[in-house]
Amino acid sequence: MKIERIEAIGVSLPLAKPVRMAGAEVATAENVVVRVQTDGGLTGWGECASSPTFSGETQGSILAAIDGFLAPAILGEDPMRREALGAAMERRLAGNHGAKAAVDMALHDLAAKALHAPVYELLGGRSREAARVFWHLGNANPEDDAREATARMRDGFTFFKLKVGTTTVERDIEAALAVREAVGPECDLCADANQAWSVAEALRFARGAERAGLCFFEQPVEASDLAGMAAIARACAVPILADEGIFTAEDVLAHAREGAAQIVSVKLLKAGGFTGALRAIHAAETVRLPLHLTGKVAEAALGKAGITVNKNAIPFDRNPPMVASGIRIGTPAVTTRGMGEKEMELIGELVLRALATPDSEQALAMVRGEVEALCRRFPLYADRLG
Repeated sequence: MKIERIEAIGVSLPLAKPVRMAGAEVATAENVVVRVQTDGGLTGWGECASSPTFSGETQGSILAAIDGFLAPAILGEDPMRREALGAAMERRLAGNHGAKAAVDMALHDLAAKALHAPVYELLGGRSREAARVFWHLGNANPEDDAREATARMRDGFTFFKLKVGTTTVERDIEAALAVREAVGPECDLCADANQAWSVAEALRFARGAERAGLCFFEQPVEASDLAGMAAIARACAVPILADEGIFTAEDVLAHAREGAAQIVSVKLLKAGGFTGALRAIHAAETVRLPLHLTGKVAEAALGKAGITVNKNAIPFDRNPPMVASGIRIGTPAVTTRGMGEKEMELIGELVLRALATPDSEQALAMVRGEVEALCRRFPLYADRLG
């Protein structure tokens, strides 16, 4: 079996509601879907989200990396040799972890189909039956955060991530306290500053929001400032989580060595796919750092399915890893829970057909019937139809 074709396809997915965070506001997901085909007719799918302020990758750079460097490095090769193909891509192009993640995900999907097994079997087997999800909050005022959290509780969410660092420390303290009052003690709440603050500002927030009972405080200062992260970790009662500072296994070990985090976040986008993520996860296990396994803001179904597969294959569970969710795409979408290979292939084909149709109304009409049929089969997600 040989890799015959690799396609990188840019997609633009409007969010039902923009996501506000320090340094950026995401209103549209500019993602890349990757399709890898073999000479035997098998197809593997992958995805990554662009994130100029996070990974340094734009949609254009991801497309250029895959088309110009990564695809030529592995065309004609055996897709089952994933480690060797990863090394070949690394030799051809440094960095560009998101682009590599999309290709790596597609190679794992292909290999699993060839072996007639789910992808988690390639990662060590299933170790849990469910993955927890959380909802992002980040409105202009605390009252809106509290109202949104209350509404999402009615939908079944019991974990919330509050984006902070977009206004003042005092406003963010007020928001954390308002959300806690709205959801009560039974829900988990954390805060993510996305590198927005100084050490002094981060400590002021942590102390002021103490009554909110945060379960962790994510990336309060710049990713490169391990000394600052360590200072906050020593002075703060809330566990400090490193996200933007964790791309590789070496990053995990550096944070452990400096005392710069009590929890580390592993994303396929940062690690270059399943292969790199497993290395980072095993490094965390070695130094006994709890994990927070999440997807990137505005990843669609493929990306979320990837991190869910990764999470369910990881047995290390000092603090149960969690999968990011709660980002609603503004166009009709179908969640992949309970769906099999044929349904996933159909969704991929529907996306490509819609993307090839310039008129959005015509594209929606073209795929509506088939999407509605899928939602009837999986009624839990029927509300995703627009």
